[in-house]
Amino acid sequence: KSEENSSSVVRLDGMTGQATTLHSRSSDDGWGYSGLVAHPDGTVFVTSHEAEGNNSSVSVIGLDPAGGAKFTVTRPLGEVVTWGSQVLHSIIVAGDGNAYVPYTYAEYGSTAEPFQWNYLKLLRVSSEGASANIDVYDWVSTYNPDGPMVYDVNMITNADQGILATWESIYSLGWDKPTEVRWHMAVVGGGGASVGDLPGSVEYMDSVAPVLQL
Repeated sequence: KSEENSSSVVRLDGMTGQATTLHSRSSDDGWGYSGLVAHPDGTVFVTSHEAEGNNSSVSVIGLDPAGGAKFTVTRPLGEVVTWGSQVLHSIIVAGDGNAYVPYTYAEYGSTAEPFQWNYLKLLRVSSEGASANIDVYDWVSTYNPDGPMVYDVNMITNADQGILATWESIYSLGWDKPTEVRWHMAVVGGGGASVGDLPGSVEYMDSVAPVLQL
């Protein structure tokens, strides 16, 4: 449930329809919650992108459906240089029992020679609140005032060994050089990421979404 500058996670009783608020938060920037997923043990993971002054952070909040927060895991992102310079992507619970949430952000170079560093990272959180911050991929690109040069971050569970992620990295937008786009994939498990080019990818294809084949 979202209202102006505030958000709440509400549990509805399937028999009576009674609403119980599990967690609430407010933000002067109105960012609020951005994703929600349930764990098999009942824990509800909620993701949040928060700002305080010119600095921001991403958080994963673990909720007990009986009421109340079990834990909050927060990772600072630093200064918000431009709107959109930091992006929180969709969350999943993988077969290893952990929640995975990718986030991306950009850091900008000098105005004399505009460029930016782009970062793709994963926050892994267990239903007990244990966490790890995983570096997936970083690259330098031409300047983009709209944020990190990464699109279509998708994930699928890799049995009980972690996840497989795919995404589109943009290295240049063609303003002063030819557009350069690459598709990548990463197998993430054990606290690290093994990154490679996505097989069969071509420059102008649409998004790639991994799915389960039975």
